[in-house]
Amino acid sequence: MADATDHEKQLLKLEIEKHAHERWWQEDELVNQRTTWLLTTQAVLGTAYGFLLYRIAEVRYSFADPPVANAAHYIDVLLMLTHFLAVIGIGSATMSMAGIFAACRAQYALRNNSPFLGVTPGTTAVGQLVAVGTPVLFIMAWIGSFLLTWLVSDWTPGR
Repeated sequence: MADATDHEKQLLKLEIEKHAHERWWQEDELVNQRTTWLLTTQAVLGTAYGFLLYRIAEVRYSFADPPVANAAHYIDVLLMLTHFLAVIGIGSATMSMAGIFAACRAQYALRNNSPFLGVTPGTTAVGQLVAVGTPVLFIMAWIGSFLLTWLVSDWTPGR
């Protein structure tokens, strides 16, 4: 009878460990998914942003053929769009950071409640630093881009 009870306890422990590993994997996949979405949206926004800056330079320096008739208004609209894209980029990165941070917190709680996961705190911390740090870098880049285009929006060649 004692053997059956010990066996059942062992099976229960194994089942709890299996469940903890599945939950850890799920949280890890959430971080991966959110980081992938972050990189994809930032790439699309960055490409659009770069194209708008190219068009501004093209019109400002008269690369356009034929030249744009009302160049000043056109440049103002393009600058407004670059500001809009920067704000969207900041918002997107902030939302992604919140989701990634939530998954990292869940991993932290899971690691503290499941001693048999075998995940070292140092490895987890480095991985989470990269996951949370990536959106922070995008936020900083978009703020810098917004400020740069805002500061040079009145600048014209020859001044």
